[in-house]
Amino acid sequence: ASPMTPRLLAVLVLLGRLGACGRTITISVGGGLPAVAVADRGDPEAAPRGTERVLTPTPWGYRAVAEPVRLGRVAERYELRYGDCGGGDCGNFRARAEVAEVRDRAPGRLDRDLWIGWSFRNGTIPPAAPGASLGVVVGQWKLGPDQPSLIRLVQRAAPAAGLPGDPTGDVVVQLDEVAGAQGWGPERNDGDICRLCSIGAARCRWIYIVINTNFGTDGAGYLRAWVNGELRCNYLGPIVSAERARTLVPGPTFRRGVFASFTRPWAEANGGAPWPTLVAYWDEVRTGASRAEVDPRVREARGEALD
Repeated sequence: ASPMTPRLLAVLVLLGRLGACGRTITISVGGGLPAVAVADRGDPEAAPRGTERVLTPTPWGYRAVAEPVRLGRVAERYELRYGDCGGGDCGNFRARAEVAEVRDRAPGRLDRDLWIGWSFRNGTIPPAAPGASLGVVVGQWKLGPDQPSLIRLVQRAAPAAGLPGDPTGDVVVQLDEVAGAQGWGPERNDGDICRLCSIGAARCRWIYIVINTNFGTDGAGYLRAWVNGELRCNYLGPIVSAERARTLVPGPTFRRGVFASFTRPWAEANGGAPWPTLVAYWDEVRTGASRAEVDPRVREARGEALD
């Protein structure tokens, strides 16, 4: 192969900037993906403390990285490529780069108040096209691996009209399990309760999410959610069905990362063509008993360590 000319090198550097949110990155000329600034501590592929990988067998599915970081030394990077899958996801139009709280360490309990906050940044997740969605989920709570989500943050191509929250938001908060158990159909938006945020608003920038819920099993349930300090959800009602509440597990576990929950629409709309690589970042994940304990911006203003 002929040596690279300075002009070609300049073009590659420019492409690196365009493809990486304005940052200069290294590109493999042989068609490889951009290099990742992996954190220089321990095993960068080991799941974050208190969590474990969920059907995420690839080394790039999760990595601790030194860039981009919202605050502190490292952030969590999730990358899902076409064909990545594990276990029951394979052959069922699902794939994920996801970690979950280790069950015996998870703080969530049914009918008990819980606060959780984090910083989120979209690397490459595109807007969902009508009729060609991947059903991208960027956070969910479950009682068990084979059970429906109690709460999930899922991208919609066309959220129902009239949902409260961000009028431009395509990431909605959905109560999947109780909607199924109680037969909530289109008249109840199939369990969608609010528009949380736009995936585009988090493209190449950090946004700050705080959720407060009690995983209520009756009319006293509630779920409130803030994005960048603005209240986007204020729901009162059941979060978990009475039948599911009898499940003999300690409580809900929180999963985070990138989960393509139903890829068939994409495959059918695109003739089986691969979907684009999906990358997202998480930082400053905290649970606690109040907003002051978990909101990244509040903690930063108080000068508290966030890593």
